[in-house]
Amino acid sequence: MTFTSDGTPLIVAELSGERVGFYSAADGRPLDALPTPGFVPEFPDVDPTGTMMALASEAARAVQVWNLVTRQLVRTIPVGDVGTIEWSPDGERLAVTGGNQGQVRIVDVASGDDVLVLRGHIGNNSDVAFLGDGGRLASVARDLRIWDVTTDGPPEVGAIAPETGFVGVFEISGDGSEVVVSIQSGSAEFLSTKTGEALRPPLTDLMVGPFFTAPSPAGRLLAVNPSDEQGAVLDRSSMTPVMDLPDCASPRSFSPDGSLGLIDGMFCTFPPGDPDFLPPPGADLRTRVVEVGSGNEVLDLSFDPDQEPGSAPVDRSSTNGVFNPEGRFEAGRYLVVNINGVAEVYDVVTGEHLTSLMSTPGGGLLALKFDPQGRWVAGANTGGRAWVLDLAAVVNGASAEEALLFDRITHDGSTRVALHEDGILATAGERRRGWCGSGTSQRMTCCSR
Repeated sequence: MTFTSDGTPLIVAELSGERVGFYSAADGRPLDALPTPGFVPEFPDVDPTGTMMALASEAARAVQVWNLVTRQLVRTIPVGDVGTIEWSPDGERLAVTGGNQGQVRIVDVASGDDVLVLRGHIGNNSDVAFLGDGGRLASVARDLRIWDVTTDGPPEVGAIAPETGFVGVFEISGDGSEVVVSIQSGSAEFLSTKTGEALRPPLTDLMVGPFFTAPSPAGRLLAVNPSDEQGAVLDRSSMTPVMDLPDCASPRSFSPDGSLGLIDGMFCTFPPGDPDFLPPPGADLRTRVVEVGSGNEVLDLSFDPDQEPGSAPVDRSSTNGVFNPEGRFEAGRYLVVNINGVAEVYDVVTGEHLTSLMSTPGGGLLALKFDPQGRWVAGANTGGRAWVLDLAAVVNGASAEEALLFDRITHDGSTRVALHEDGILATAGERRRGWCGSGTSQRMTCCSR
């Protein structure tokens, strides 16, 4: 329920009667009613002028806009999941929370079109409010966020061009001010996200290739393999070592909080480019997860979980892996790692191997990405194949084949992927396509993006 702008009548959404009731705020007497046949109103909100009313209905998955003077329906806006709604101070826009979807839509009332879609909340939205003149919006889920919702949005950053070569991987710092860029030619740069200018001198003379430098999520840590000395994990702000990497160890990825690191021992780096080089005596050539700082081993990945007991050991190397983010599960609890082109899923806490998914047919495994909620993980290979795995199903005992939500050849050649929490899969290669999935279906379906 809500009040009109002058505070005189109280407006009540009457679910059972499919109508909105107007009652005296002084004594509760019924004054009038507005029928909404076929539409169950749940969340009413009146614009600042008192002439327009928006009604949200989770049952109808829509928002209706009514003219209170003429009692005419002005517009129906389909919205999917809907929580609360809020008028902008100028009465031209509506903020619509996405309920279970976690997103906030800013809708132009005149056209019914989205002006902005604000994504990133963890969990359900519970409330939303425009601030001041309407240029900022506050929204609440498990976290509180303040958004720039001006017509032009925040200032455009534009392109950032590193000076020392082509970008391999990158991470943005937690405060959003700096981007840490790993350069494929063997360097790392630290650039301002506002200006693109270098914030400090680059690290040079690193191992050549995209797999020998690894920034942690939010860019707090940086693991590097110099070409002529032992690798290390550095604190990005001070560039001082947090821990030395063992002989022959190459960094692959970090857990979300940077407390765990995935390292591979098969790409020995001393000295580089020498095909006749033998590892130092006692060098640990295993792929494993270690604690950052102490170096203590957490998970040994050197044994093939699908290999018959007594079989001859095989070399197991990794070029990439991803830990789940905070969301559906505790951050860093699960690891999906590329071992010899196979995506293997592990419970990091118990050490249990949960399932494996072969990258073939198509080629070697190239990319692994979780959605922001950690519900799904997407992979892609050098042959253009892209797939999406339901982590929750795997945790509940499903095999990789049973947990596949999407699996097809999307491109010709090497493919990159990004996965949104709404079920939208973006793939990049020689052909560009978008894919989306329904939250109620068991399989992801193709859609135009």
